[in-house]
Amino acid sequence: MTSVDDMLAVAVEHLRPPPQLPLSEWLEATVRLPHGLAAESGPLRLWPTQKGIADALAGSRTGTHNARQGGAVRLHEPFDVHDRAPCRE
Repeated sequence: MTSVDDMLAVAVEHLRPPPQLPLSEWLEATVRLPHGLAAESGPLRLWPTQKGIADALAGSRTGTHNARQGGAVRLHEPFDVHDRAPCRE
């Protein structure tokens, strides 16, 4: 039989926040590309340059960042500076 102290220890462990990771590591650990969206589905893999950009964006003080891809396609992804992780509006 489990004691109250053991149950409390388990509950506290579940409430502990996740470790602080650089944004690039968090992206590679969390984001998965679906089959129809990318040439290769599966976990997101960043090149060293992309890792540097992601980490730089996470350290900035502005709330939103815009990037251009291709000719007219515009990407808009807000970043929550405090969580160091992408967030949705």
